[in-house]
Formats: sequence, C-alpha cells, structure tokens
Amino acid sequence: MKTIYRIAKSELNSLFCSPIAWLVLVIFTFQMSMVFTDRIIWELRDFVINNREKDGLTVYFLLSGFGTPLFPGVLSYLYLYFPLLTMGLMSREFSSGSIKLLYSSPITSTQIVLGKYLSMMFYGLIMLAIVTIYVVFYIFVLKDFDYPVAITGLIGIYLIMCLYSAVGLFVSCLTSYQVVAAIGTFAALTILQVIGGVLQGVDFWRDITYWICSGPHGPIAGLINSGDVLYYILMPALFIGMSIMKLQFARQSKPWYMKVVKYLALVIVIVGIGYATSRRSTVCITDLSRDEQLTLTPKSREILKRYDGQELTLTTYVNIMDEHMAAKLFPRSRIGDMSVFSKYYRFKPDMKFKYIYYYDHVLNGHSCCAPGEDLEEAARKQAKVNGLDFDDVLSPEEMREIHDLSGENNQVVRILEDSEGNWTYLRMFNDLNPYPSEQEISVALLRMKEGAVKMGALYGHGEREMNKSGDRELGWLFTNGSGRGSLINQGFDPVSIPLTEDWGIPDDVQILLIIDPKEAFSKVELEKIRDYVASGRHLIIATDVNRSAVMSELLSDFGVQALPGMLVLPRKDEDPTNINAVFTPQSGMINPTFAHWGNRNYPLSMTGAVALNYVTDKGYNVVPLVASPVGSWTELETTDFAGETPSFNPKAGEINQQLPVVLALTRQVNGKEQRIMIFGDADWMTMGEFSKRRVYGVANGQLTTLMCSWMTDYRYPTYFPRPAQPDNHIKLSYQSRGTLKLVFVVIFPAVILLLYFGVWFKRRGK
Repeated sequence: MKTIYRIAKSELNSLFCSPIAWLVLVIFTFQMSMVFTDRIIWELRDFVINNREKDGLTVYFLLSGFGTPLFPGVLSYLYLYFPLLTMGLMSREFSSGSIKLLYSSPITSTQIVLGKYLSMMFYGLIMLAIVTIYVVFYIFVLKDFDYPVAITGLIGIYLIMCLYSAVGLFVSCLTSYQVVAAIGTFAALTILQVIGGVLQGVDFWRDITYWICSGPHGPIAGLINSGDVLYYILMPALFIGMSIMKLQFARQSKPWYMKVVKYLALVIVIVGIGYATSRRSTVCITDLSRDEQLTLTPKSREILKRYDGQELTLTTYVNIMDEHMAAKLFPRSRIGDMSVFSKYYRFKPDMKFKYIYYYDHVLNGHSCCAPGEDLEEAARKQAKVNGLDFDDVLSPEEMREIHDLSGENNQVVRILEDSEGNWTYLRMFNDLNPYPSEQEISVALLRMKEGAVKMGALYGHGEREMNKSGDRELGWLFTNGSGRGSLINQGFDPVSIPLTEDWGIPDDVQILLIIDPKEAFSKVELEKIRDYVASGRHLIIATDVNRSAVMSELLSDFGVQALPGMLVLPRKDEDPTNINAVFTPQSGMINPTFAHWGNRNYPLSMTGAVALNYVTDKGYNVVPLVASPVGSWTELETTDFAGETPSFNPKAGEINQQLPVVLALTRQVNGKEQRIMIFGDADWMTMGEFSKRRVYGVANGQLTTLMCSWMTDYRYPTYFPRPAQPDNHIKLSYQSRGTLKLVFVVIFPAVILLLYFGVWFKRRGK
C-alpha cells in the first residue's frame, strides 16, 4: 500500500507541476460558475416578474427544472477534461523509457496501475470540492435544504469521475503518444455514451449494450439504484483490470490468442455480473429525497398496492404503418419505452411487457403507406428498414382476431390488463413527449379497479356530438384518444346516445349531456329525460341563440329561461359576438378554483351566447357561475355582424348589464347531491373554440375537466399532487446578481489561477 501511495504522490506532483491540471481546474470552475449563476439569476428574475416561488428548490437547482441544473451541468463537461488529465498517466512512461525502470524494480503491475489510478482519484476529489462549494452556497441561501439529494449527488459525480479516470488510464496504457491517448480516451468515453443504441434490435444484446452504456445510469442524486452503484464499481474495475493485464502482457511472452482470451474472460465476468444485478427482480432502489419526491406520488403507490398478489401485463400493439408513433416502439427503442414505467415496476418488478407488431391502414390518415401502394408490400418495406422479421408481423385479419383496434384508428395503443381479466386502454399522445405520464398511468390502474364514469351525449336532434371532431363538435375534449387531457384518457367513458321514442337513456349513464339540439324533443323523449333527472343523476345542458322554441320546455323544469337576443361586446380586432365571460364571486361556492379564476380575470370564451334568467322555486339551489362581461348587452336588432357594428338600443328592449350565462344547480335526491350545469352557449366546448389563436389564456379547457370532475365528486380526473416541499424560498434579492457573477465567475477562477502562479514561482525559486 505504501508503494501505491508513493506512486500516486509522485504522479500528482508531476501533474500539478504542469499547467494542464491547473488550466483544467480554472476552465472547469469558470464553466460551472456560469451554469450556477445563470440558473440562480433566472430564478430571481422569474420571482420578480411573477412574484411567486417554487417548492422543491433543492431538486430544482441540482437536478431538474428549466435551464441547466448543477449536477447535469457538471456531467456535461466532465468528459472533456479527463482525456487531458489521463493522457500522460502511462504513455509518458512509455515515451520516456521510464517504464523499463519500473519493470526492473520490485514493483508489480498492479501497484503501478493502482498508484496511477489513486492519483486521479485524488484529483477527482479536488474537482468535487469545487462542485461542493456551489452546493454549500445553496445550503446557505435555500430555505430547508434537502441534504440527502446533494450528498448522494456529489457521491454519484465522484463515481463518474472515477469511471472516466479508469477509462483514460487504460487507453494511456495502449500508446506511447500522449495526444493519441487523449483522442483515444475521448473516443472511448463517446462510445460509452452511445453504445446503448447499438444492437437494440436484437433481443439477446439489447440489455447488455444498454447496461454498458454510461448515459442511462447518470448521477445517483437522491434516488439510490443498486444497479447504478454496481455499474460505477464494476466498470472502473473492468478498465483497471485490463490496464493491469496490459502491463503484465508487456513483461511476458504469450501468444496473442491467450491475451485475447484473458481480456474476454474479464469482460464476460464483469458484464455478466452487471447484467445479473441490473434485472428488475434484483435491483434495490431507495429514494432518500424528502418525502420521496423522486419516485411515485403517495396516491399512485396506494393505487398500485391494490394490485399486490396480482399480475399486471402491459401489451403494446404497434401498427408499423403508423408513421408518428411506431418508430418509438420498434425493438431498438424498447428499453427506452419500458423505462417510462420504471417508477411503477420499482414497486411491482413482476410487471410484464409484451409487444405485438401488425400492419393495417391507419384510419386517421397518418400512415406511411403511399397512395395506391399495396399495403402488404409497404409493410414489408417498413419491417425491413426497422429490423423486424415480417413473419412476426401480424396481418390485419390476424390482428382483428386478437383485438379489433379500428375504434382506435389502428394507431399505436397499449392495453393494461390484470390477472382478473380487467383491462383498459393506455394511449400515446400527440405531444412533444407522447408517452403517458404518471397521471394517465395511475388513472388507468384506478379505472380497472373502480371502473370508468360513463357519460352520454344525446344525438338525433341536431345536437353537438362527442364522437365527431368538426369545429362545432365536442370530440376534441371528450373522445379524442390522442389528446392527453381528453376525458376518455382521464377515467371517463364518453358515449353517444340515440334518444328516440324506442330508445331510452341507459341506466349506467352517470352524466348526461344535452348540447344545443336544433329539433324539439317529443313528449315521450322529454319524459325519458325527466325520468333521468328524477333518478338523481347529473346533467349538462347547453342552449344557444334562437333555440327558445326547442329548449324552453326542458329549461323550464329547472326554473331557467334563455333571454332573447345575443350577447355582444364590440372590441377592436375582435368579433363582437365573442365575449370573455367572467366567473362570479358566488362561483367559489361550487369550487374555490372558479372564484380564483374570477379574481385573476381568467375568462370563459363564448361565441353567440345567450343570457339566462332563473327562479328558485323548482327545488334547486342555483348559483350563477359565469356572467357576461361589463359593457356587453343583449343585441336584438343586428343580424349581420360581419357587415355592421352593433350598437346598444335600450328602446328595443336590449339589456346592458352583467347577466348569468352559466348556472350551477344542486339538490338532494335519495340522500345524494344531484349536480346540474346549464350554459347559454354551446360553442365554448367545441373544437372551433379551442383552435382559436389568442395572446391570452382562457378557462374553456379547464372548465370542461373541472365541470365533469365536480359531477363525479372529484373521483375523475384523479390528481396526484406531491406533498408541498419546505425548500421554497431563496434568500437572495435580484439586486445581488452582479455580486454573484463577480464572486463566482471572476474571483473564484482567479483564486485558482493565483494558486497556480504561486506554485510556479515557488518551483522557479528552487
């Protein structure tokens, strides 16, 4: 051990007598100071503009969030420095001839390699000390700092430094040219970063190359994964072992194939151990962050716990002709796809994943099949370029025997199933990140246990329909499977109901929508609606302009009347029939969020709306939820709004005051609260309204979701909030940004540079 220490000391002395080690420290400090200060200044600026602070600032500054957090910033630069630091470890000995003196001395190859490696471990501690200074600063300026995240993150960064040192040491053993060693180390570290994408289409090699890759392991900050920890122990051991073998082979005369066998044996043993210890059944994961904020929320864990003792299977049906999504689910991308569910199989390691590939026409038109091209021939081309055996790809007929996905437009879709036979769809989305989040996954798990909330929309009388996606239809927020916020993905089961004198409203419908019928209901149909209301189930009604003859009889059952005329508000560059209705102070009686929207002037956009009048003698508690904006009136005279500007005329009976446009009604039926909403406009929840481009936000989408959530007593959509974190305040002012930059970007690197000059002058004096 003394010999190893002496070699390390000599190597460090040689390293710090050269300008390279000092230059690396200066540049590293400058770059990290830029990352560090820019992130803090951005957050201080955001607080000044928005006057709000975030919680969980420890994780935000160190690991995640906007910009470049500290730990990822460190890792993004480390691989640039270690080729320069390690290039002379052994190559200098070879080029100067001093290696012969080492071979002739009573020093073993193991002692040489370990001594050199120990010197880099000491240098890594110096770099780690620089990073620690930034962390210590965070400790002083952040309220209730989360220490375990920082400590484990620093340990993880140091382990990565040790890995890079081992790689550089081995490459340095291969050549006597330092420049070649530096380039070779850089190339080796690059290969370690990208090898995870090699042979991903081959089942046998997929997990092996992915484990060897350094990218997926990352820092272990807060979340301790036994597989990652063993990786940072085994991989340096592999390169150190190969370095020792290289020096031993230089002293011995052995056939080349014997050397190759020994190298391969070491690689196979190390990789085999790593592969075996990285399986889901063998990995142990511990979240040391406060309230385990780096893993599933408590509510999601509670839902998953209900599946203890059951088998969960996630089957992904991949239509290889779906050009938007299929590329993310071919065999080469499978591990990355499965990692989306890593937080879940941490708690349920026996969770099974299946992938079934087929080809068929994509019914929404997003297909990679050219017009007129034979479907099977096009599918063969797709299979060939994506590494699939076409014999394993199901034909449309074979796929329909397993599961008919025409209702999903034959797009990529997953089916989550438990051992009791319960199943539900889990979809991909047309987002920048198309994968389901914890919200959608946990809702799917809960839906299998508790069932979906069935909501039906009447059709057959000219109503707006939830199974259509035109500008005046409702499909965008109700049945659009590709939309993350669509209610079909949030625990609801929207269906269309053909109300006739022969067909009634199913008993399992819990929420009924009657959206802008153009034709009056017959007496029989109206009685069926009244029977539904009498049962105490929930109801959503939307009327529109010129619908009094159609809707008056139904609305009168609730003591509601649509006032004549259309609400208008002339504004510059705006359609006068489009009004930004406001949430009333009374709306907080239904949900505090509504009152909050009112205080923030967060409007509900309505086009062609009518005002509502109401009485309270029908047994309902009535709350005016949304009212017309100040300055609007009920226009009775103007009919051509494109050709003329409306003007208020009180003599014509027009009313210029704030009037209710949305009402919330409640009453007790059979010991339960019945909830009803009535709207004076049907356009506010349609595709045409959501596709409008605005420079300000509106509450239309959120109201649709919150309205349905209120009617289910907030059962769906299910939200998964995390416990509020106390580290929510930074003890700095925006005025301190200049001092921050001066201290860390200028003075901190300058101090290290002055230390170098001090060492240089001292050596020169000697």
